[in-house]
Amino acid sequence: ALALAACVRLAAGAGAGLEAQFSAPQRPRFEVVSVKRNTGGGVTSMMGVQGGRFSVRNLAVRQVILRAFGIQPFQLTGGPDWLQSERYDIDAKAPDGAVVTGDAVNVMLQTMLADRFELKVRRETRASPVYALVFARSDRRLGEKLRETSAGCVAQRNSGTESGGSLPDAARVRGGDPIPCGMVMSGGNRIAAGGETMTRFATMLVPRVQRIVVDNTGLTGLYDFDLQFLPDQGYGRAGADGPVRMYLVAADVPPLMTAIQEQLGLKLQADRGPVEYVAIESIERPSED
Repeated sequence: ALALAACVRLAAGAGAGLEAQFSAPQRPRFEVVSVKRNTGGGVTSMMGVQGGRFSVRNLAVRQVILRAFGIQPFQLTGGPDWLQSERYDIDAKAPDGAVVTGDAVNVMLQTMLADRFELKVRRETRASPVYALVFARSDRRLGEKLRETSAGCVAQRNSGTESGGSLPDAARVRGGDPIPCGMVMSGGNRIAAGGETMTRFATMLVPRVQRIVVDNTGLTGLYDFDLQFLPDQGYGRAGADGPVRMYLVAADVPPLMTAIQEQLGLKLQADRGPVEYVAIESIERPSED
């Protein structure tokens, strides 16, 4: 489940401006799609993109819908029970030469869901509780775990290059180690990155607090941050014995809200704002191939 959470990135606004009923023939679509019901009963699930190929194994369709629209679970309403209870395997291939960005994959998934599952949705925007990410201190001092990214890392991130070959295994980056340029860690008891925006950090907090988080810090450019905290009891695997500690951090870290203030010099301030919801109007089980 933690691996899935890492794969399923928040991409708010993906495919914005496109009609929800998927009728336009020019919409990007996969060239080949295979959908099969998974009845194996395994506990391992995955969803991933590699090049122009999208793969799902033993996953509920509800999770695919969340990925397709770039939303969190609390932003999806409606739909039959089988969307969560039944599992599917999906293999899809984009046309040769297609530009396969994250947003393009999401739009292709929306088209696939309309074609194969007859998905029809409507988008709703309404005022809802949100969090504003703001400075905790009036002097706008950053915490010791939040700092501007080095000029070298900024150059690498802006050019899309990585330094020194492959990034190390995130699970082995200890609590006191610097975060390598280009690495993102999100799961268990740590949210950290080397060379990311505050807007991206705000989106990484959303699954934790179950609200949209709006970056109101005014901080532009790239930053290194390393937030280490005590996870909620039982976060992660079903039946976990206490909080899941996915990364190597100290045992006495504080709860999330306290950690944001003490370590980063920021805080989450309750607010209200426009939030987009996706409501499922109808969906059918697919014909398998």
